[in-house]
Amino acid sequence: MSALVPLEWDSRLLGLSCARLEFAEECGLGPRAVASAVGRAFAAGASAGVRAELVAAKIQPEDCDVRMLSEEAPDRRIVALGREWTFRSPAGAFAGPLPENVAFARAANGGTDPVPFLPLAADMRHSRYYLDPDVGEDRALAVWEASITGHCQGFAQEIAVASLGGRPAGLATIHLEDGAARLHIVGVLGWARGRGVGARLMRAVLARHGEARAVTVEAFAENQAAVGLYRAVGFSPVAEHVVLHFWRRG
Repeated sequence: MSALVPLEWDSRLLGLSCARLEFAEECGLGPRAVASAVGRAFAAGASAGVRAELVAAKIQPEDCDVRMLSEEAPDRRIVALGREWTFRSPAGAFAGPLPENVAFARAANGGTDPVPFLPLAADMRHSRYYLDPDVGEDRALAVWEASITGHCQGFAQEIAVASLGGRPAGLATIHLEDGAARLHIVGVLGWARGRGVGARLMRAVLARHGEARAVTVEAFAENQAAVGLYRAVGFSPVAEHVVLHFWRRG
């Protein structure tokens, strides 16, 4: 059964009660089935006391009909934020030496200093919080600064740091799962862009993890720089979702 899952971290940072919509077996059955599942999830959430002001959802394009969704959730205003692609490099797809000037820090050893990478928070324009004007730039910036800090200090199991001229220049945070390495934050500082740092960073991740694990990363389709980078180093899109925000009316 689809359900609302409270997001405590997001709620604290945004000063809003936030949740995400998790789908069960309805995905792939068409827009009517998914819209009905959304309606049931909101009704069940209200009965359980989960009355989030902001609910995020990712729905496959063929299952997404905003009109039907609005009919099933009449007390919600829906904001469509764009299409997000999941990119994947299958296990064993990359064979090559570890590029130079990329270091890996592990959470178990204290992670890495987040301060050099905090400027990336202002650059995460292709993210759902920046793309929704109702969230506002100040809150979006606060979320990303906190996310970068948390990932560097232990939320991510591993952090890849690329250097240029002896200075930290690029970052990739890595969550290690059974048979997979999932990237969350990938960014290159403004002063280092256009100098191959992003490609070197991604190839280092693939050299370290790509033989034994499938490596995945997500990006909005409109983020041409990220999409171009992932394709250039051998990733392929394997899934697409429409990202939606459901705001409670009133």
